[in-house]
Amino acid sequence: MHSLIMKYALEGKSNGGPNGQFYMTKNAMEAVTDEVVDTHLNFKGAKKEQYVQEKMKELWPRYDVNEDGFIDVQRAPVFLR
Repeated sequence: MHSLIMKYALEGKSNGGPNGQFYMTKNAMEAVTDEVVDTHLNFKGAKKEQYVQEKMKELWPRYDVNEDGFIDVQRAPVFLR
């Protein structure tokens, strides 16, 4: 979770300042998915790219049901499983 927040997530804002709520954009989620597929599944090159694209296409709409373009960072670990 620390890595997700520090490397990929964006912090929300309230009243012009940070509010401590973190979110993952679709692009950020794709980047972390790419990293996890590389390190955990050892997929490289075209195989990795194809796998990430297929999984993003399949999973992103299930998590971003309101089509906001982002999800709460707490949902990211479940997405990655």
